[in-house]
Order: sequence, then structure tokens, then C-alpha cells
Amino acid sequence: NDESSDPFQGFTVWTFTNMAITAVGAMKTPRAGIPRTATPVTIVFTPFNTVPAKPPKEQYGGMIRLTVPGEYEIEHQNDNMKTCEVQLFISDRSEIFESTDYVCQVENTVKQLLYMAGDKTVRGAFSYTLIVWVFNPPTSTLAATWRMDTFQRFSAEPDTALDETEFVGYNVNNMLNIFQVVNTNNVLNGNTNIN
Repeated sequence: NDESSDPFQGFTVWTFTNMAITAVGAMKTPRAGIPRTATPVTIVFTPFNTVPAKPPKEQYGGMIRLTVPGEYEIEHQNDNMKTCEVQLFISDRSEIFESTDYVCQVENTVKQLLYMAGDKTVRGAFSYTLIVWVFNPPTSTLAATWRMDTFQRFSAEPDTALDETEFVGYNVNNMLNIFQVVNTNNVLNGNTNIN
């Protein structure tokens, strides 16, 4: 066709950068009858846009929404609000969010809604660390897609969307239930010096 156009102005994509995810434990959640333990998952991210603090006379400011794959479950209280706990701070720890700076709720076990409830903002171009507690799937599985979005307002309407991204999580492995050493040769060498 040999056709082209003159260059035209592009636009900046509003998305997170420098995304990283690390789980303390990548073992599957045990089946019924064995107590479950939530796994701390650390997510590092740099937003492009600032998530605003709570304005005067408003319930909340902006919101950070984390969505985990359907086989996972975000740990939460079994109260009416389905409250949860997180740790949020600028990655160099120059600013740490206290529990009064946000309200954390879980929706449908897979969405964590973090509402800005104080005077702190999540500032664009700063690296943040978010630690959440998650129950891994009950079966081993390959890494699946996680999602993070931010909004100017807590209502999370499309016209208040700020940044969004999808990122790959972590593999979930079989867990070790029993560890046992069997002395098949009946060798007993206690207090033996080792060089």
C-alpha cells in the first residue's frame, strides 16, 4: 500500500510499574480437618497516579483494589464488614500507613478493597510495599494472574479509575505433611565429632 501518516502525539498509559510479588510460603492449603494458615504475600508496586486521602466530610478517599485468582482466598474476619489486615508503606519505610489510615474489606473472598480513611495518600512515582494474607489453593497449581486497580473515589466507578495492571502470581506446590527419618541400619553414633 505504501501509505503512512504523519507522526501524532501519543499518550501516557496509566499503569503500575516495577511490580513484584513474593509469597512467604507457596504450599497448598491443607484439606478439611487440618488448620489453615494464611500466607503473607508481599506486593511491590509503583503507581503512576496518586490515590487521594480522605477529603473532609467524606467517608473515604481513593481506593486500592487487589483481586486474587478464584482458587485463592483473602484472609478476613467473619464480621459483617469482612474486615482484613494489611501492611502498607513506602518501600524505603519513609512513610508507614497505620490502621487508622485505611479501612480494609474483602468482597467475595477474592477482592481486597483498601479505602483511604486518613490524611495519607498513595503518591504516584513512589515505590510501595503492600503485604496481604492469603490462603493458597487446596491443590498445587501454576502461577495465575493477579490484578491491582486504583480509583480516585471509594465507589470504584469506571470514570474514577486511575491505574490498573495484571501480573503473574506464584506457583503453589504440594506441602510436606510428615517428615520422618528412619534409621534402617540401626546406627547410633550420638556425640560423634564431625570434622
